[in-house]
Amino acid sequence: MVGPQDRERVRGLLDSVRAAGREALTAPEGRIVAEAYGIAVPGEELAQDIDEAVACADRLGGPVVLKIVSPDVPHKTDAGGVVVGVRGAPEVRAAFRRIIGNVRAYAPDARIDGVQVQQVVPPWCSSLSCWGWPSSV
Repeated sequence: MVGPQDRERVRGLLDSVRAAGREALTAPEGRIVAEAYGIAVPGEELAQDIDEAVACADRLGGPVVLKIVSPDVPHKTDAGGVVVGVRGAPEVRAAFRRIIGNVRAYAPDARIDGVQVQQVVPPWCSSLSCWGWPSSV
């Protein structure tokens, strides 16, 4: 059940995005909206550097997806800002470097908030079929 505090938090977030002249949410902002409305989302963390990305991946376990988080890059795939199925510290480090390099080449002046490290969603799951899917899966 969505309460008044959830609606206020979402409204404040959307107001700040609009005030910044943006038309799209970053992934972490989208998670805030989803959680406020009780929509299950995969486990994720935001990494500011390579070592933090490795630690995030280790905590999440299993294969992960790394995605650029930038208000200036709404289409992450177009910018080379997504790497799927990353396992282990060496792959996380390489993927982090590749994503940052790709995004810098694609949009040199883009603000980069970090790299999202997210659990890989099971193949049988989609955003419409996994309502209630626990983030600990």
